[in-house]
Amino acid sequence: MRAADALVKNAVEDRSVLDVYVSPLIFLYRHAVELFLKDLLWQSHYLASGKKGFITDKKCFQTHDLLKLWQQLKGNCQKVLGADFPLVPDDVELLEELFAQIQKHDPGSDAFRFPFDAKGNISHASLSHVNVRSLYENVHQAVDLLGDLKGIVTYCIEQCEG
Repeated sequence: MRAADALVKNAVEDRSVLDVYVSPLIFLYRHAVELFLKDLLWQSHYLASGKKGFITDKKCFQTHDLLKLWQQLKGNCQKVLGADFPLVPDDVELLEELFAQIQKHDPGSDAFRFPFDAKGNISHASLSHVNVRSLYENVHQAVDLLGDLKGIVTYCIEQCEG
């Protein structure tokens, strides 16, 4: 995520590089969020099922769909944490809106890596403007919320194993 932050900082300071940096910084933010979700997903899966290790269910883990990953993670955490689930509805809405926006423009996690898709169509052709400051703020807010969730999940794992 720091690499994307550095690109945002540079693009804000020198707007002439924005068009060059926009795809790499979106790519980096998207993958940082995906990896965070997958890390939390296996941990929450462990708490919910008692099974540690790689999750082989392709529907819940081996996907790049941020909304699907989030729904599985949220379900696991709500099941395990119950009333201690730390996110309020506004937090959940913020996360889901961010994930939906990313999914809209990059459903397969490859639109910001390649200028064309497998059919030869221009990647993310419907995307004409990116507010990098807003993207930066939204991603950081989402990661902070996921960090809160990770703190509780990590605590629960420590209690189970300790």
